[in-house]
Amino acid sequence: MNNEYTDMSGMPKMNNEYTDMSGMPSMNNEYTDMTGMLEMPDGIKGRKSKKGIVIALIVIVLAGAGVLAYFLVFGSANSPESVVKHDMEAVMNNDYKSIIKNMTDEEFDMLAIVNEAGMTLNKLSTGEELRSWAMHQVENRSYYLSDKIISYKIEKVTHMSVSKYIDDYLGGYGYDEYYSFLDRQDEIAVVVVRYVVDYNGEEREVTETISTYKNDGKWYSLSGIQLVDRLLEVIE
Repeated sequence: MNNEYTDMSGMPKMNNEYTDMSGMPSMNNEYTDMTGMLEMPDGIKGRKSKKGIVIALIVIVLAGAGVLAYFLVFGSANSPESVVKHDMEAVMNNDYKSIIKNMTDEEFDMLAIVNEAGMTLNKLSTGEELRSWAMHQVENRSYYLSDKIISYKIEKVTHMSVSKYIDDYLGGYGYDEYYSFLDRQDEIAVVVVRYVVDYNGEEREVTETISTYKNDGKWYSLSGIQLVDRLLEVIE
């Protein structure tokens, strides 16, 4: 008690060579830096700094490896695989409205022309009205538009030009407006999906091709067009 550094209570003396008037460590003495924190000897400081750099580099490398692994397994966040995965999950969860939300205005404008008879039957005239009508149908229906999907797996993705897609997959059959719509796209990718469905209580395996297209750097699925076509066919 009451030595050169403490008072009668054993607390640090105010304003000695190591503390300021508040009893806190004084700034910039031989044991502290300008912030009042304990200063490391030069040798230790250098080792700590280098160690910190090494740790930071390891963290960056591991983070990069994690991102690489994600894309190797799941594909890019903007890829044919990703849009097909979204549509498959939507069907599995009976969430058809999310498919319609992802459709472009250009798709609905094209559908309004191609499905003129169905549009007239349902008292529709524009792509915007068709989008609103389709959304209303899938939000208020009480049945499935397909057999319930239990599981699925993406088997293969094939990229090709629009002209090759039309020749190989459409065989020259289709509407001029649909061809014109496809001609405005940058690229086509056909995704082969194998999935298991519950067909009246019996599991059946199905293999299907889902077409996707790239426009202005972003991928879209043609599943929405098929969905709205079906709505126009089965709902009066």
